[in-house]
Formats: sequence, structure tokens, C-alpha cells
Amino acid sequence: MISGRLWSVAVGLGVAAVLGGMLAAGAGAAAVPNPCTIVSSSAIAPLFGGTEPPGKRSTRPSGAVKQSLCTFSRGGAVLEIYIGPHQPSGGSGGPPGMVVTKPAGLGHGATFAYDLNPKYAFANAYFTKGAFDAGVWDNGKLRKGDVLSLARAVYAALRS
Repeated sequence: MISGRLWSVAVGLGVAAVLGGMLAAGAGAAAVPNPCTIVSSSAIAPLFGGTEPPGKRSTRPSGAVKQSLCTFSRGGAVLEIYIGPHQPSGGSGGPPGMVVTKPAGLGHGATFAYDLNPKYAFANAYFTKGAFDAGVWDNGKLRKGDVLSLARAVYAALRS
């Protein structure tokens, strides 16, 4: 049987080990790049008829981490560039009509998903590069090929 004092020392050491691991993990974490400036306006403008709408930066939770995103919108079309610290993911399902492909030019494990059902229209290119998970999403109002091309530009600009 462990004495009360020995138990509190053991628990204290366990908490210290966990906190130490968390601090070490945080110390090595790279700063998440600004998704509003990761690519030039010349990469975004063609998707919106030649002029880039202003991007709005925000954050949202994504599992155990926080994603940084930039949202561009004009005339009903919405485009998001999102970047966050890498975290393991098991993937997810999707709406009826969803197609998932493995695109070239976005690294190993990347996916490009879009929906053929107009009721659930969207396109999303998702990839991992180095310490980051990132991607480009739109609400189905932009050309799928343009969304994928922009994702490749983001991938090229993202430092690993």
C-alpha cells in the first residue's frame, strides 16, 4: 500500500511530467501564418472576376487546436483559406453526392472533396505540410478547378 505522502509525491510528479510535456510541445510549435496574406491578391482575384474582395481574418476551434482563417466573399460566393497546427484526424463523412479525390501537388494524404448535389454544393482542398494543416474551401459558387489551383498556391507558400 502506498502511503498518503508517497501518493501525493507520485501524483505531483505525474502532473509535473504532463505539464512539462505540454510546455515542451508548445515551445516547439510554429506560429500559424496569416491566411489573409499567405498568397498574393493576384492568386485570389481571378476567382472573383479580377478584383480581390477584402479578406476577414478570424479563428475557430478545430478539434484540440485553433484554426486561423481568412474569408473572402462577393456576390454570394464565399471562399475560406484556413491554416492550423497539425493534428491527427480520422476524417469524416459527407453529404449525399460528395466526391473525394486525391489531388496531385498538395502532398501525401491531401484530399479534394466537392459535391455533385446542388443542395450541398461546396469544394474543399485539404492538406498537411510540415507542422500545419491547411486548405481552401468554397460554398460551391466558384469553379472547382480554381479552388484547387488556389490550394496549390497556398501549399507552395506555406513554409514547413
